[in-house]
Amino acid sequence: NHDDFEFVPNNRHERIWRTISNQLFLNRGLAASPSQCRRKWYSLKYGYKNLKKLEAGKNPTINQ
Repeated sequence: NHDDFEFVPNNRHERIWRTISNQLFLNRGLAASPSQCRRKWYSLKYGYKNLKKLEAGKNPTINQ
């Protein structure tokens, strides 16, 4: 659950991203490093937030 992830101590984040990376390879044959998984997640997350701001008529480049 994403909400739970936000409260995980930073020293455990690397282990979580490594697990995600390993599962992608085992289940899909996709080779992605833990840092690639992390960057992709945050890119999707902030892209979604910006889309919602645009839909609401707000400027996503201004922190509102």
